[in-house]
Amino acid sequence: MLNTKEIMDIALSLAGLEEVPADSGIIVEGQNIKAEQMEEKTYLKHIFRQVLEQ
Repeated sequence: MLNTKEIMDIALSLAGLEEVPADSGIIVEGQNIKAEQMEEKTYLKHIFRQVLEQ
């Protein structure tokens, strides 16, 4: 399970960004968010990138 910071980190990684854009952010932090709630394709892209970086 993920928290909102981990989801933001995934989004930044997929976008090729190092910092959260000024028009984005986490308003309400959350914990224990199931990966199934993320779009599966997005989550798989992130996992694939992590594997390639190793």
